[in-house]
Amino acid sequence: MAIPRKPDVVLDCNCTWCSKTGTRWAYFSPAEITVSGETRQYANKDRDPAYIALHFCAICGCVTHWTSLPIWEQDKQGVNMRLFEDSAVAGVELRYSDGRNWNRRDPPGIRRASEVLP
Repeated sequence: MAIPRKPDVVLDCNCTWCSKTGTRWAYFSPAEITVSGETRQYANKDRDPAYIALHFCAICGCVTHWTSLPIWEQDKQGVNMRLFEDSAVAGVELRYSDGRNWNRRDPPGIRRASEVLP
């Protein structure tokens, strides 16, 4: 996976998916992201309706990114920044969102103060 630049912000979310997959997200326009290699996707069936699909590497199973499904058209994709070297996020703000309690109407709350990644 290739991204065009350092992200402005990296998001550490505590929702069920993010907690279980160990992801930290940065957001880019789909046109800016290059995905190489085969991925598979999974849309969470306990969401009615599902609004994103998680993509994962067909070889190792690591979550690579997410895409929005038609119900939630977004001009952004989440990229799992844990797959990149530390230098790709050095100096970037890390925000801790409270996705576990997100109502999907308003922006998620913040569960603790932001920090800057080393």
